[in-house]
Parts: sequence; C-alpha cells; structure tokens
Amino acid sequence: MEGTTVPNGTRVLGTPYQLDPINGAFNIGAMIRWLDYNDCWLAAEWGHPSDNLGGILAVADWVSRTNRAGGKLGNGKIFKIKDVLEGMIKAHEIQGCLALENSFNKVGLDHVVLVKVATAAVVSKMLGLSEKQTADAITQAWVDGQSLRTYRHSPNTMSRKSWAAGDACQRAVNLVLKVQRGEQGVTTVLSAPTWGFYDVLFKGKKFEFQRPYGSYVMENVLFKVSYPGRHRLRPEILMSSLIDFRSRVPFANRHRSRQAYPRPAKAARQVCRRHQRHHHSHTRSLCSDYR
Repeated sequence: MEGTTVPNGTRVLGTPYQLDPINGAFNIGAMIRWLDYNDCWLAAEWGHPSDNLGGILAVADWVSRTNRAGGKLGNGKIFKIKDVLEGMIKAHEIQGCLALENSFNKVGLDHVVLVKVATAAVVSKMLGLSEKQTADAITQAWVDGQSLRTYRHSPNTMSRKSWAAGDACQRAVNLVLKVQRGEQGVTTVLSAPTWGFYDVLFKGKKFEFQRPYGSYVMENVLFKVSYPGRHRLRPEILMSSLIDFRSRVPFANRHRSRQAYPRPAKAARQVCRRHQRHHHSHTRSLCSDYR
C-alpha cells in the first residue's frame, strides 16, 4: 500500500521503499529480472537461478536490520556478503540440479516453480528453521499453485514474464514464514496417488537426479552477454549488429576493428562447446542451432 513503511523492513534498492520481506522479495525479484540480463541454465528445463536473489536479499536485509535493532530473527544472525553468496550457491544448485533431468515446460509449467522451491529452502535456512520445518516449507512450495508457461509464448506473451520470478520469491518467503509460525507440511505432496504433484502435473513421472548437490551449477552457469534474449536468438542479434557495424566502418579501417569486435557466431559456438564438455545432453541439441 502506498505510504506504508515497515520498521526495520526490507529496503528496495534504488527506491525509498521499506517493506515487509514478502513484498520486498517481490519488488527486488522483479527488479532483478525485468531487463532480462540474468544468468541462464540450459538443461531439460531452462531457467535463471539468479532469480532467487529476490528472496535471499529481501530476507537478509530484513533479518539483519531487525537483529541490529535488538531482535532475534534467525537466531540473531547478522548476514554478511559471504552468507548471501553461500545462499546463492545453494539456490543455484537446488534449481539447477532439479532442471538437469526434469522438464517442466513439457507439461506446460513455467520454470519459476523451481525458483519458489529453491528460495523456500534457502530462506528456511536463513531464518533458522529446523530440518523438518525446512522440509515442510519445501512441500508447501510444491503444493502451491504453479504458474503456466503460456505468458512466455504467443499469443499471450506479456510483462508477467518479467515479474514471474518476483512472484515466486514472494510466495516462497510467505510460505516459509507460515511454516515458521506453525503451519504443517504436506508429507506426500509429490507422490500421493491421484492428488500429488506427479500424477496431477507431471504425467505420473517421478523426478530424476543426475548428481549430488555441490556447487556445480554456480560454477557452470551461463550469462546473457551483450544482449538480453532467448538463447536461440542471441547469436543472430550479435551477428546482425556486427553486420550493421561493418556497413558503417570504411573498408580501409575494418582491419582495425576485428580484434575489438570478435565474431559473435564464433563466440556462440565457444559457449556451446563449454556446456558440451559438462555433458548437458539437452544443451548439445540446442547447440546445433548455432552451427
């Protein structure tokens, strides 16, 4: 609501707003995602693990400011950048490892479901929840209504694409706070016959996992360099920009620009080969588009 200020609340970067952590997570998450300059993870499911920063930054700021004022949130912890980076690594790993072998887009679901799950897990840790409470919060994220992918595709492409991750962060923080206050978990949220996630939304298929959790995703994530856009489109945009540049540079001076402006198609192939080395079978098929 306009004019609302929460004492020791989450500060929204670049604004005078000071909000509760739930709305703070939405605002920060939307700001991070809006211009589309995010990291990019390509596997059976696509996604942008940096989306989770909306929830991580919001909770870190709220908890730290409250505890400096004498509060006892999250066991009285004051978060440092190191803690934020550790939270990012965990969120990247949870979202990325779930995405390696499990395609949510094939059943019409948007990848922000993984943002909600990963943020719920990391925020639970930040707030000092027990292992059981953390599991309960994660089950709440799975049972929560999941976003349809239709707003990313014609004829329904719209701005929700840019705030969907903020919405996922907001929901995750809200669910964690509910569990912290005593809300129960949903024990068989994935596997319950007829009514569980697998049967209702995943065509009866169980999740598959390729590797144990570590720091694999953070170490191998890609970035949208130069231009925001879908992975299939960026090499073409770069190439068209190079053609336009060369058409404006006198022929005699072109040799001077070659080192400063590397060929985008070559750069795209190099990025693809990097992911090929890490055995992303789905990415290998995508890379054929760049050759």
